[in-house]
Amino acid sequence: MLERAWLGLRTDGGHPLETEGERRLAETWAEHGWGRMDGERVRLTAEGWLLLDRLAVEMASARDEAPASRVPSLHR
Repeated sequence: MLERAWLGLRTDGGHPLETEGERRLAETWAEHGWGRMDGERVRLTAEGWLLLDRLAVEMASARDEAPASRVPSLHR
């Protein structure tokens, strides 16, 4: 899952938002200016690119829809 998230976030096509956890995370990134939601995909901004590795780990964790208290996060 981590490699899938990392590759999706690196591309122009963005990462598909397939779970509710991924959608919530993408909304949080948009609020911080790290990403932009485009329908059912999220694309990183220039600021998000600087955090790519960390954001990919967050996205892979969100895929499992782990409770927020267990997901390491940059925005806490």
